[in-house]
Amino acid sequence: MITPDIINALFELVGAGLTSLSVFRLYKHKCVRGIHPAPIVFFSGWGVWNFVIYYPSVDHVFSTIAAVILTIVNVIWLCQYFIYRKN
Repeated sequence: MITPDIINALFELVGAGLTSLSVFRLYKHKCVRGIHPAPIVFFSGWGVWNFVIYYPSVDHVFSTIAAVILTIVNVIWLCQYFIYRKN
């Protein structure tokens, strides 16, 4: 049975997949232009809130796992941003 937890987890996983496209493109080009890190910082913080506090409090196991994955991808992007922003 598809539950709200599974549906939400799928949204989070699609977000991780789409964000990973940016990770791979940034790795390939090693150059950052026209992008500010604030949105990714915000959504990374929201991801941490989700998997540390919110999803466990509502017993959303799949969403918790997906939020961890999405947050990891966001943090990888942020690390790349700070490495490649000088290029």
